[in-house]
Order: sequence, then C-alpha cells, then structure tokens
Amino acid sequence: MIISNHTIGYIHDRLWNPKDSMRRSSAFLWAIRDPFDRIASAFYMQHPENSNNNCKRMELRKDTGFLFLFYCQCFLHVDNFVSSLQQNASEILQVNKITNETFACSQLAKVIINPQGKSIIDHKPCSRYGHIAMNYGHFYHQTSAKFPRKDIVSIRTEYLWDDLQHLEHLLGGNATVTKDTQFTETHGSEHFRLKRELTDPSLLQVLCCAIEQEVKLYSELLKRAINIKEWQKRESLEALSKRCNLDMCNNKGQ
Repeated sequence: MIISNHTIGYIHDRLWNPKDSMRRSSAFLWAIRDPFDRIASAFYMQHPENSNNNCKRMELRKDTGFLFLFYCQCFLHVDNFVSSLQQNASEILQVNKITNETFACSQLAKVIINPQGKSIIDHKPCSRYGHIAMNYGHFYHQTSAKFPRKDIVSIRTEYLWDDLQHLEHLLGGNATVTKDTQFTETHGSEHFRLKRELTDPSLLQVLCCAIEQEVKLYSELLKRAINIKEWQKRESLEALSKRCNLDMCNNKGQ
C-alpha cells in the first residue's frame, strides 16, 4: 500500500514517533468513528471481564485500583455508565478499598468522560485509563489544534476499507485494499464475554450532551477531511444527527 510510504510518524497517548514527525507532516491522518460507538467499544475493550484478569481474580489479589472500582463496583455495562451521567441519576456510593473513602460512581464517570483533571481514584491523569479518556479532544489538541493549516485526512471506521481504498487511489497507488488482502487487528473483541451496543435513544441523548465537544470535534474532522466526498460526509453526519441532537443540550433537561 502506498499509504504506508506516505506515513512518516504516529502519535500514541502523548508520544510522537519520530519526535519531529508532527512538524514535518503535511497532513494528519485520523481514524474516526461515531462517538457513541467509539465509547462503547473503548468501554468493553478495557473491561476486566473481557480478559483473564476478571473482577473475581482482581478482588482476590486485592487489586482494587481504578479498573476494579470503575468496572467491578460501578459499571458492569456501558448503559450503566451512561445512565450515571444523567443530571437526575440516583447516586451510587462505593468505598474506595485503597483509602476507605466513600466516593460516588457518577463523579468517577464524569471525570473519565471529560478527562481534563486527575482521577479521584489514584490522582493520575485520566488519559492513562484507556480510550474513553483518550478521546478526540485528547489527540486534537496535540495535533490539528497546534497546526490548524495542515490538511486533515479521515478514515471512517464504518467505511474502513472503502475509505482506505479511495485514499490509496488518491495517492497514486494501485493496491487492492480489502479485509481479505490486509491484516486486521481486532484485539480479540470477537471473543469478548461482555459486549453491548448503546441503542436506548434516551441514553444516547444523555451521552450526546455529556460529550458535546467530542461530537463537535468528530463533525469537524469529518467535514475537513480532504479525502471524503461531500455526499459521504452528509451521509455520516445525518447518521450522527439521528442519534444526537445537540440543540437539546442547551435546555439542560437531559
């Protein structure tokens, strides 16, 4: 694939490899996904019950840090997590087994969904707790916000192979880009024991308002993408608007 020949670096968390690749680049290549599906995927990706390090084993080892409190004591499923973001949600109190202090699950949820500060669990940056916290804003402010004149190229997860194939042709390549000809990394998600889509319209709207800035950034990365056709942008934005009405967020009644 000619795409790989044009890729001069990448960012993971806050680390650039190589360090000067951001300055030398002519464009930023983004992998983007519907913000609601992205959060559900990130939620289950790090869930202890989807690994050998399940909740029961963590408790037996007294490994009661962030993952245990967040998943095993507070939020078994993503809809439990989103429900706690409602303004009128019933408060769930838990005991931090490290400090013996009582904390509210909803407080933890709100810190993780807007990770500007430190976690109430161990006071480490929330970006250390996976891609729920390492969101579009986390990477945007390190890249496109610093270099607003650089082009944006976006690959939509929902149309992964079509977008990659189109980009290959735009760059002058002739490789066939399909799931049958390229390596696909799933991180074992097809074998996850726990996995549930977020489909409840009322919860989608709750999350919409909770991640308002994320929704706006996703829309910007889509609209500014130089490789995606205008009708394709409209199609993706229309699909987003069916799940999220940002105008309702101004009423503070979600």
